[in-house]
Amino acid sequence: MKMSEYLLTWNPKHFITGGDGNESGKLDYEVGDEVRWSCHSKKPKIGDVVYLIRLGTEPRGIIARGKVTKESYLDSGWKNPEKQTAYIQF
Repeated sequence: MKMSEYLLTWNPKHFITGGDGNESGKLDYEVGDEVRWSCHSKKPKIGDVVYLIRLGTEPRGIIARGKVTKESYLDSGWKNPEKQTAYIQF
């Protein structure tokens, strides 16, 4: 069975990880971490490849690659916890 590939986006102007709260433009993840990421598409399946591209601020471009470990599910929104957002894990 052929696996599909998907492109996920990240703009550090809108989403910051880490405890310092500054806009360092870095994600606080290590190789091997399982990451939850918002994804409106319901198509990514377990084993599909995802690429994470940085937008908005330099340096722009693909910064991570992973495989889907959990298909689309709803959870509290990262921006507004009172609303549901669709996520995948990779």
